[in-house]
Amino acid sequence: MERRITVIHLVPILTTIILAALLAPTFISSKTISEIESPFSEKPGLHDILYNATIFCLLVLIGATSMYILTKKRKIGLLKLMFRSVIFMILLSIVQVYIALMWETLGIIPVYTDILELILHLTLAGIMFTVLMSSENELLNMLIIVLYGVTFGLIFSVMLPIWSVVVIVMMLSVYDLYSVFKGPLKALIDTFIGEGCKSGGSGTTLLDELLKGLIIRFRGIRLGSGDILFYSLLVGSTYRLEPYSPVYTLASGIGILLGSFITLKALERRRAMPALPLPALLSLVFVGLSYLLINL
Repeated sequence: MERRITVIHLVPILTTIILAALLAPTFISSKTISEIESPFSEKPGLHDILYNATIFCLLVLIGATSMYILTKKRKIGLLKLMFRSVIFMILLSIVQVYIALMWETLGIIPVYTDILELILHLTLAGIMFTVLMSSENELLNMLIIVLYGVTFGLIFSVMLPIWSVVVIVMMLSVYDLYSVFKGPLKALIDTFIGEGCKSGGSGTTLLDELLKGLIIRFRGIRLGSGDILFYSLLVGSTYRLEPYSPVYTLASGIGILLGSFITLKALERRRAMPALPLPALLSLVFVGLSYLLINL
């Protein structure tokens, strides 16, 4: 079926950019966020950049390899369990982050016990998980996925030095091209399209059910939560440029929006497109040019 892409399809990306821009100053200045244990090096040296990129890419590779193996072996139930478990842990993590940020902002030390704190966190995460898994409201699901994608993107923007972000985003943009056209994501799509044909149903519907909570479905397009994370990482990292200017954040957002629109337009002719490479490239180029213009 032919798809018609318009600017309305940019709503999830625009929401991501705005939320990331609004929350980034709080995350960067937060003692709570800075105290999160990280496997990454905060030093700007070449060795540290390569180390950070290697660690980050290894984490992605482990997840992608697991998904690829389970897909090839048709372990759909196990794959679904893995995805659901990851989603719940993500939601639990962001609940912990925002409650901690709330107490920090209010300057209050909570008086409840550890067990009550755990119950509160599990309850709130459980509510969000239930809504995400059961609701068919595209807007509500989009907001929850954008929230957790932005949260983790901004956490990484605090943990990673600027040049580490640049190298990681470039490396994963190349991987995204491979994944969509030759790798794990293509295998997943092909498998479910085949399963749909065999059962007389829709492979897309089966895939949507499997990836529920991990992808945004909005007016016929699908956007991965990983893309949301990296868009937020790019936007959040602009706040760490010194001396900071709002122009950098604006330039990053414009680059992401322009790259996303061009990528989405390609979906009028193709079944799937990698959503990271072009937005990331234009974001980095626009930020780099604006930095040079302001500081020269």
